[in-house]
Amino acid sequence: MEVGFAKAEDIDGIISVQKRRLLREKKNVGIVKEGFLVYPVSSKELKELLPRENAIILVAKERERVLGYILSYDLNFWRELKPGWYEKLNASEHVKQVLLRKKVLYLRHIARLKGCKGVGTRLLSELMKIAKRRKYEYVICEILESPVKNKTSVNFFEKFGFVPAGSVTYSDGFKWRIFIKKLL
Repeated sequence: MEVGFAKAEDIDGIISVQKRRLLREKKNVGIVKEGFLVYPVSSKELKELLPRENAIILVAKERERVLGYILSYDLNFWRELKPGWYEKLNASEHVKQVLLRKKVLYLRHIARLKGCKGVGTRLLSELMKIAKRRKYEYVICEILESPVKNKTSVNFFEKFGFVPAGSVTYSDGFKWRIFIKKLL
């Protein structure tokens, strides 16, 4: 398995992985035993993000098949994409100041095909190496807490040293726990 920067020819593979990991029914979610994604990213958005310096998209591939991907942006870019995000953030003043004043990478998606063990670990490890080289001081992510808690993702990120740092609730009523990891 190779991990590297995504290219235009990887977009279909990324979308395929994403479709398999999307939470299908958002109202009656029941028990979900694996990590999942809630909000999809489009092919168009991926094409626009690939050349951006403030976005990092990595893929794990075996031969030409995409096994998994990770999508992240500079937090300031995320705040442009999600106006009002910071204002909705429920966190300590210290965390809010870190997010305003430090160089922070926002991890939007990490997903792998079912049965591809170790792919997420490789992707996140590589992302953190790249983030350090680019002088990011922190990495944050949001993990769904309600109406269903994404326990698999919480456990995964906690193994990497991410800690809860706040929460945000969007207009659709979904509540997300913010996790943060200091890199530098």
